[in-house]
Amino acid sequence: MQEDKVPISIRGLNRPQEDTKRLESQIHQLVSKEVKKERQNMLSNDQSNTTTCVHTVYVPGTRSDPGTWALPPAGTWGTLAFPSEDIIDLWWNDSTLPIDQMRVGIKTSGRVSWRKELVAWHTFYGRITTTYVEGFNSDIKWMNIYKADCFTNTDTLVLRKAQFLGWMVDKYNLGDGYYFWEIFGGKELVFNWRYDGSS
Repeated sequence: MQEDKVPISIRGLNRPQEDTKRLESQIHQLVSKEVKKERQNMLSNDQSNTTTCVHTVYVPGTRSDPGTWALPPAGTWGTLAFPSEDIIDLWWNDSTLPIDQMRVGIKTSGRVSWRKELVAWHTFYGRITTTYVEGFNSDIKWMNIYKADCFTNTDTLVLRKAQFLGWMVDKYNLGDGYYFWEIFGGKELVFNWRYDGSS
């Protein structure tokens, strides 16, 4: 079955953030209806051999695309340059997983204690699954993720943290998923939240 993703974005419009979120929500609802119709048609028509995937490319948080990173060597830690108050280290290594799977984890170190989350994100359906840590020097919390298709699984990751009064905030994302899977497909990676400017 052939899959083609058709991205939809309103990022180029100079609109207030509230208008942008409202428009994205309306687009998401309209496209969702069409995708559900397409899915029902696929299930009822066994002769169908092509599928058009329609994805909004909105991913919450500040984008940090792995294609722009200076990666540390496999099996070592390196620091990611997120343009904010946080310092997050990355460790990655090869594994025996197929290239359409990944094992990802999150931990904290130093004086970081507030809740941190790692969210598997689908660019159409949003949050797929989440793992989280709390407390000083937490152990790694792992989850397995699978490369997205039209209707399920993971395009990219979103990093979230608790801020004032414990409210969870989307801080960073790893792009639309292209470089993320090209670079890390079949590997293990861990995000270590080493410094939190808001905790």
